Parts: sequence; structure tokens; C-alpha cells
Amino acid sequence: MKKRVLVTGGKGRIGTIISQDLREEFVFKLVDCQSRNEETDALQIHVANDYTELEQACRGMDAIIHLAWNSGENWKSNIVVSENKKMAENVYSAAVKAGVPRVIMASSIHADNFQECLDSTFKLTCDMEPDPLSFYGCTKVYIETLGKMYASRGLEVICVRFGGVSPDDQFRKEDGFEKIWLSRRDCANLIRCCLEAPRVPWNFSLFYGVSNNTARIHDWSNPLGWVPQDDSATKKNM
Repeated sequence: MKKRVLVTGGKGRIGTIISQDLREEFVFKLVDCQSRNEETDALQIHVANDYTELEQACRGMDAIIHLAWNSGENWKSNIVVSENKKMAENVYSAAVKAGVPRVIMASSIHADNFQECLDSTFKLTCDMEPDPLSFYGCTKVYIETLGKMYASRGLEVICVRFGGVSPDDQFRKEDGFEKIWLSRRDCANLIRCCLEAPRVPWNFSLFYGVSNNTARIHDWSNPLGWVPQDDSATKKNM
């Protein structure tokens, strides 16, 4: 039987990849905000405000992938959008109350000050102390820490510090983007591994979601069997 998976932010960048590339393997229930959700099959639930509807939508699911985010808070802005924390809080709580055993939470490479390593061969690992440079990064660290607390109470939690990903695999015009690139294929396979892993060791896993780029500065090691296949250097030379 196919696993049933609820995806918040299901019409966004990563949600689009998941719902299109893995639709033959899993049954997805997409949730997204109304402004991005006209004439689609996604449920219109505001994850921060509509807790009762969220919990009801979670019932019967085998996993939740939380991607929803108010992009007013981003790595370039200097603001905090409180609903981003609230959405994560609601997802963890709803998972427990609805009996969903596993949550996959979208964190970000911005939980670390990776920009200082762009010109080095030093590899960042997830066992290092987080060193965010923005409110955005701080919020991601909070979401990870909250997940660790829920994991200690029995919920399986996987936090992925996603790099740069887009459905069309195009590079963004950012310094060092080739070092943090996550291909569409690697992204889909990452989610597949998160959903298919028989168990999450110690109920908690945190790792970087970047492709196997020649110039990468992040160690993508993980206990779930995910091995990225693509390299930005190969793509740039195509």
C-alpha cells in the first residue's frame, strides 16, 4: 500500500517537485495558502491559524512534509515573521495528536554561516554549532531544536537543511550557487529516502540537502541512505 503524505506548502518550489516526480510512489495530500491555490487540488489551510483544520487533514497520514513558509522572512530580509515559527509548532503538535509517526521539516543551509566558507575547501557538518547570520537562519534553528524536543517524546523527525533548488534546475545568480545547488532529481530522491527509511535513528536526523557538487562546502552524510548523484560542475559544462 502506498504511503499517504501530507505536504504543507505543496504548491511551492519543492512541493511541486515532490508532487510531480513522486506521484506514482506515494499518495500526496497538498496544503497551501489561498493566494497560491486557485483552481488546484490543494487544501486551502492557513497552517499558522487553522489548527483544527490542519489536525483533521493530518489524520490517516503516514508522514508530514512541512514546506510552508511566509517568504517575507528570508535570508536577505531583516525581519521575523512570527507565523513561520507558529506553522512549525502547529505541524509538530498536529502530527502527535493525529497519530502521524514521522515529520520531515524543511530547514535551510542558512542555519549556518556558510558564506564564510565559500572560498575554502572546508566542509560544514551538522554536528557543528549552528551559526546563523539572519533572522531567517535563526528561525530555522528554532524549528530544528523544537523537532529534537518532539523526537525525545517519540515523534520521528527529519530536518533537512536544503540548499538551492528549483523545478527547472536553473542556477540562480548568487555567488557560490554552484556549491549549494540541489538538483531536482536529487531533491526528489532525498524525499523518497526520508519517506521510505524503515526508521529514523534515535527518532531524529539532521542533514544538508545539497547535490554531490565538486565544489560543495556541505557534508551531505546522513543515516537514511540518501546519496546525491548530480554535480553542478557537470551541469555548467553541458
